[in-house]
Amino acid sequence: MNDQTRTRRILLVLSLAACFLIPVSGCITTAAIVTVAALSQAGGEEGVEGDEYILTAQIDRDADEIFNTALRLLQAKPDVKITRQWERNRRIDANRGLDTFSLKVTPVGQNKSQVVLAVRAGDSDLSHEELAKSAMKTLCDDLGVQYRIVTE
Repeated sequence: MNDQTRTRRILLVLSLAACFLIPVSGCITTAAIVTVAALSQAGGEEGVEGDEYILTAQIDRDADEIFNTALRLLQAKPDVKITRQWERNRRIDANRGLDTFSLKVTPVGQNKSQVVLAVRAGDSDLSHEELAKSAMKTLCDDLGVQYRIVTE
């Protein structure tokens, strides 16, 4: 199974799983609840080197606003290369050196969206987890939403 197919499967499973989490966070109006949905996907499959760290977040913002903010943030970094982007599906794949990022934004209600961020730290000084949390923090800060990390 190649890296792209595995990432697609993970994102699909996480998207479906998050549908069950949304009612729990429905009463939160200004906070993004960032939940570690899966961490350290072990390597060893063909074409996979190292682990990934995956965060999901429910954010009280329009999906297009989140997608456009993430795209703008990535485009502003000269060392980041956007390898694929799908505006229709609100998905972005990017890399910085050997670090890889995959972001998918899905609307789940009026001005409510789910964000799935998969990160693999390749040559970063940060761990997979630190890099993923740093990227999510940057996005949430730019959107002006408060958040907290909830590990399951």
